[in-house]
Amino acid sequence: MTASQTAPQVYAAIAEVQAEIAKVGIAKTRKNSQGSGYMFRGIDDVYETLGPLLPAKGLVVIPRIVERAQVERVSKSGGNLFYTTVKGEFDFVSVKDGSQHTASSYGEALDSGDKSTAKAMSAAYKSAAFMLFNIPVEGTPDADEETHKVKVHIEEPATGWGDWARELIEEAGLAVDNDSLDDLRDRNKRLINGVNKVDPFIFKAVQKAFTDRRTVLSAGEAF
Repeated sequence: MTASQTAPQVYAAIAEVQAEIAKVGIAKTRKNSQGSGYMFRGIDDVYETLGPLLPAKGLVVIPRIVERAQVERVSKSGGNLFYTTVKGEFDFVSVKDGSQHTASSYGEALDSGDKSTAKAMSAAYKSAAFMLFNIPVEGTPDADEETHKVKVHIEEPATGWGDWARELIEEAGLAVDNDSLDDLRDRNKRLINGVNKVDPFIFKAVQKAFTDRRTVLSAGEAF
């Protein structure tokens, strides 16, 4: 047998889930309305994201709570608060070969009624999922989803843009025909395009010099 045939399939499935989640992530879209107003990712967000992915990759999750502790506290208003801590173990099992990986994590929660244990269990699973699947806050976009504008480096003439432009305008004025004028423009095409981005005023002056000289040459050819 090859290494790929004997390797536990559970790790291949976990890697596939990680790869899929890396593309989308789980954003912090929920807001705490009772405390400082921080943004967070809820257990429902985790369920909605992992719900279709786990069966698609052949993974089953079997949870169990191995530790639980609860302390009763008093709220500012004098009511009862139940602070519960649990330790959860989550078996991630491959349906292909039955191999499994167990992840454990803790969850904590406060509640004024009978929901603190359930909340702590949810927190434990959410924490285990975040760590096991490396769930990012935002996904890595596909290459085709982004267009980056790269700053182009424009090399300045050794004499500087001003002197270069004056010399070019003078040469344009001395061109004897349209062919030589075109040749002058072609030889300086890169710098002409560059000065358009660096100094539009100089670019317009250069353009005007070529246009004016072409007008003169064209008028001469007409006779």
